[in-house]
Amino acid sequence: MVDAWQDRSEDPNAQTVPFKNFLGLNNRLPPERLTPQELVQAINVDIDDSGGARSRQGFTSVLSGRCHSIWADGNTCLFVQNEQLMQLLPDFTPVALGLMGLDELHPLSYVMVNGTVYFTNGVITGAFQNGAVRSWGLTQPPPPQAELITGGALSACSIGYTATYLRSDGQESGAGNIGAIQVPAGSYGLQWTIQQPIDPDVTQIRVYMTGPNGSEFFLAAQVPVGTKTAVYTGDGSDLSVPMWTQFMGAPPAGSQAVIFNSRILIAQGQLLWYTEPFSFELMDQGENFLWFSSNITMVAPVAEGVFVATETETVFLEGMDIAKATRLPKTSYGAIPGTLAYTDGSLVGGGQFTSTVAMWATPQGICAGGNEGFIKGVMRNLTQAKVAMTDAPQGAGLFRQSNGINQYLSMLNTNQDSQNAFMGDDVSATVIRNGQIVST
Repeated sequence: MVDAWQDRSEDPNAQTVPFKNFLGLNNRLPPERLTPQELVQAINVDIDDSGGARSRQGFTSVLSGRCHSIWADGNTCLFVQNEQLMQLLPDFTPVALGLMGLDELHPLSYVMVNGTVYFTNGVITGAFQNGAVRSWGLTQPPPPQAELITGGALSACSIGYTATYLRSDGQESGAGNIGAIQVPAGSYGLQWTIQQPIDPDVTQIRVYMTGPNGSEFFLAAQVPVGTKTAVYTGDGSDLSVPMWTQFMGAPPAGSQAVIFNSRILIAQGQLLWYTEPFSFELMDQGENFLWFSSNITMVAPVAEGVFVATETETVFLEGMDIAKATRLPKTSYGAIPGTLAYTDGSLVGGGQFTSTVAMWATPQGICAGGNEGFIKGVMRNLTQAKVAMTDAPQGAGLFRQSNGINQYLSMLNTNQDSQNAFMGDDVSATVIRNGQIVST
């Protein structure tokens, strides 16, 4: 129950009056036009579905320092402290992972696939696997230097060649530029001088070549790291293992990374990149992207499609293959970066959503998107009618269930007008009714 001073202009002899339920915030109307159940502000209180208000629970500090970019899946927790990537153990002990230079201006985005946590911040990329940090994908090696040697079976033909790196877990890099050599008439073989990798996880180097006057590349030699040359002396008829990573490279750095169906999607400025299907460390950098008219601020996969918000619009990409998705416009405003969260659709907006629903903050209110029965890509603004939101360059969001209350929580990093409402640390603010303080 909340106590409030009744408006003395109505009854100058009024005493303290109890208010037993509230409808929540409404800063669209002037205070004098609100009903007794509507609030101008609500600080440090939670309001449940029945309209009851209770003091919000406090919090306990478990770690000090300049921290940002926290992520957890229930077992693993990663975050940045003093510009270093850290793992937080269950007893709240932080462990440095050896990656430094991660400033607050470039928050990390994480996505877990098959036990590997991939991360990026628009500047760097990486992966956390088996308790250690490694590269996300492999850089393309330059083509090796080729020379003719005697004693082989090649004669009077043109040979193309290139190389890839192979990591200890079997991940292969894309192939870089292609070299070529003319073989005169006679009996010749090829010897390549190989450039060594910088990545310590690379264990093997592969050299691919075409058949005589051919265009398709096949594996010609594989040597361990440290070996400086590779040799081929056949006539080309024995080449049988094709190269499948030609024209591919490692995923680029971006502001957000998510998983949808069989691909990882990466937002980078106005481009939405996507990896090869089921190959999360390779992409065709000449083909695998979608272009938008302004910078992407949110990528939210849901059932049977993806919501993409930019600085000026929100669209829904309908379809299970992002490369073939249909682009459907939704709103003329975008999303506040970092505020995306997910929950069961039955808990949001009266329960009309029938699948997992995405929720995010926008300059126009708190939005939710998902499916309603057979209708795909439904987007609803849940607060626009009563709450005027502020804009912000960055925020954070999550959905939680606590003490019987379902809450979408977001905190916005803004220096704008504090009279505009934003969903704060626990969706809470000071409660004021018609100019009088309402205390709990």
